[in-house]
Amino acid sequence: DEYQKWYAEQESFLQRNPEYLSKVPADLKELAMLKTGLGNKELEKQN
Repeated sequence: DEYQKWYAEQESFLQRNPEYLSKVPADLKELAMLKTGLGNKELEKQN
């Protein structure tokens, strides 16, 4: 189905707006970073 393919290709809210990662509760932040792929980008910024 075209909709399912399109939906699967969409970025998550956090991928489009990584500045909101700071609003994620601490106990969920690591999971959010892993699910969105932002964890690697954040580590690159720190190095």
